[in-house]
Amino acid sequence: MVTGYCHNPAIRFNISKRGFIREGYWADLTVINPARPERVTPSVIASKCGWSPFTGMTFSNSVVHTFVNGNHIVDNGVLKNINCFGTPLRFDR
Repeated sequence: MVTGYCHNPAIRFNISKRGFIREGYWADLTVINPARPERVTPSVIASKCGWSPFTGMTFSNSVVHTFVNGNHIVDNGVLKNINCFGTPLRFDR
């Protein structure tokens, strides 16, 4: 099942090349496993600050794959590409 929560914000705020899975658009996608719970621990936090307000919480699903700008950065729940960064949004106004 593919669920998109970014179509309407992209349309509403006129965000260029975002919000849809289409050729020529930025591929920022996350694939989850809804049947595998995951607890947030310091070892799974990949932010620059090194902490999260979610530490200690258990979510009913887990991240399996993440793509940023079409680059596969999380593979089977493991961060594999730490040198990949997002691209600033461009607003068509």
